[in-house]
Amino acid sequence: MLIKVGTRKSPLAIKQSQLACDWLAEHLPEDAFELLPISTDIDSHLDYSLEKQGGAGLFTKELDASILDGTARLAVHSSKDLPIVLDPSLSIAGYLPRASALDVLVSKVPAESIKRIATSSPRRRSQLEHLYPDAEFLTIRGNVETRLNKISDNQADATILAEAGLDRLGISSYKDLYFTTLESPVMVPAAGQGAIAIVCKKEDYGYFSDHLSKDCYDQITLEKECLKILDGGCQSPAGIYIEGSNLHLYHPSLGYKVFRLEGDDFKETYSYLQNLMADLKSQIS
Repeated sequence: MLIKVGTRKSPLAIKQSQLACDWLAEHLPEDAFELLPISTDIDSHLDYSLEKQGGAGLFTKELDASILDGTARLAVHSSKDLPIVLDPSLSIAGYLPRASALDVLVSKVPAESIKRIATSSPRRRSQLEHLYPDAEFLTIRGNVETRLNKISDNQADATILAEAGLDRLGISSYKDLYFTTLESPVMVPAAGQGAIAIVCKKEDYGYFSDHLSKDCYDQITLEKECLKILDGGCQSPAGIYIEGSNLHLYHPSLGYKVFRLEGDDFKETYSYLQNLMADLKSQIS
């Protein structure tokens, strides 16, 4: 059976969607998978401020609509871009094995000389303000190469990009720029960062889910539940990352914290994190 897979048109989105198709083709050899590039409204409005105007579903709505109307059977998204609540007719079938969740500081000047930082992410900006309290912050939009060129052209001293995206595009250096990986205690990643999510209709969930990463599904589900309780959206200033048995958490009202996960199985850990986030939520309400 030919299965069409909806994807945004950026080079990174195409690469991630091709990785998803290759993975599914290996595990479902009787099916063929074909990319369906879809234009999204947010990609044509680079002056749109995600921080000021909100961002829930902006990167996903056209792709999800293509599943609902039958144009595509699947859609591929960066997990961190998915809204906390999907259309009730859709499900996250699962994820590919997670790549690096970390962020990379990309700068025109050495890290200690950075004065102007370009980022459209409230989470990244909030944490960078602690590292660079005297810096000027600018907004930046565009695909990965566009952002790299803007920094190389001195439109800002630095920006932040996801390490997974750079790795998938094969970018470990670029022109005259410095690349510095930020470990999770320095820059806590977004919930779900580094994971490629595959969305389908609810009735198709069982057909695809068994062929995707259970470990990644459990990890991302826990992170997203924490985000849902604590702050609630993909443009949240909160950073939430499960690394082994540790939960790294950042919130502007709480600062950086790390917690040891409790529970002998997923259900117990899920319950523990729900209670922990509810308690933290009460501290920032």
